[in-house]
Amino acid sequence: MKSLLLFSVFLMTQGRLLFGSGNKNLSAPEPLSPIRLSIEGFIVGAALDSSPEELMSCAINYENAFYSLESFAKDMKNFKAKTIKKALKGLSETLQEIPRTLTECSYKGQRDYLRMHHAVKALEFPTTAEVFDKETFALNGIDITFELKTIIDSFTKGKMFDLGFSIGSLLAKISGSGIIITA
Repeated sequence: MKSLLLFSVFLMTQGRLLFGSGNKNLSAPEPLSPIRLSIEGFIVGAALDSSPEELMSCAINYENAFYSLESFAKDMKNFKAKTIKKALKGLSETLQEIPRTLTECSYKGQRDYLRMHHAVKALEFPTTAEVFDKETFALNGIDITFELKTIIDSFTKGKMFDLGFSIGSLLAKISGSGIIITA
């Protein structure tokens, strides 16, 4: 399953490089906007049925989302359960629009809506939130440390596809539809 997901990311990246500019010039595709890259990453990371074209047409306030991600990154620097819960609650408030957007803008949005709505609510109102060994964070019994650190790293480095992918994979993992890797 993990290899299939990685292979699909590879194919999507290669397709974007080869065909990103349509029929105009295959050797020099037009660069994609940071918002488009983050949406594509999110769709792949969350394993959604919706397409980037469907979601790009919707009015999501991306500026608020990036401001909230800055706040999230600041809260995450102090890796304690209380600040992580605060950061996740802020992230859930930012992501509240996603489930609604999926149903309004996507033909395949109902199934995506149910999964993303469940995940956003789990971020906002977790049953349990614990830090183990000062390095590992579990939300509702699921280790999400890797996803949290990857979100922060991608955001600080400006890697928009990776940022969207990390947020999508975090929500997929929390909703129970993602790949859960255990040591």
